[in-house]
Amino acid sequence: MELKVDFEGFISDDEFKIIHHPHMVLSEDATEKQIQIANRLFAAADKGCAVGNLLKKADVKIEVQRKLSTK
Repeated sequence: MELKVDFEGFISDDEFKIIHHPHMVLSEDATEKQIQIANRLFAAADKGCAVGNLLKKADVKIEVQRKLSTK
């Protein structure tokens, strides 16, 4: 498995927005169960991120554009 995350930040007079671009690459022979687990990991990471949750409370907009692929 390979994991890469890129970020973008946007600031305007009335908004601060962060976009996360996580990309997880599974092996070519990944099972459906492994793909489902990977998708749950994406959701858990977003929900459980202490820094992200703090920023959300400060009205920072955080968007996640995830990508899952196989080699």
